[in-house]
Amino acid sequence: MSRFIRGDVMSVLEHALNVDEEAVAESEGWGLFESEDDFQLQKIDEMDTFKTDEQAHVFVKSRVDEGSALHIKVKTFLETHSKHEHDIVFGDA
Repeated sequence: MSRFIRGDVMSVLEHALNVDEEAVAESEGWGLFESEDDFQLQKIDEMDTFKTDEQAHVFVKSRVDEGSALHIKVKTFLETHSKHEHDIVFGDA
């Protein structure tokens, strides 16, 4: 699992997706969030798109399988910066 100096975590997350990609993720009802010096793919609680984070995981994973560049980028980001979350989302645990 990657470890970060506290101040670097937000810097890494801020560069994970560009503004347009963040807008697409938000419109789909999910996002990348900081959690205990790590990152997680979670549903956006204020939206009713997904009832659970696991549903958001299934959605993103299915889009990766379809070849979506955005979702592949998220998979690569998690693999690099949050291996544990990558394994949870993409079933490599």
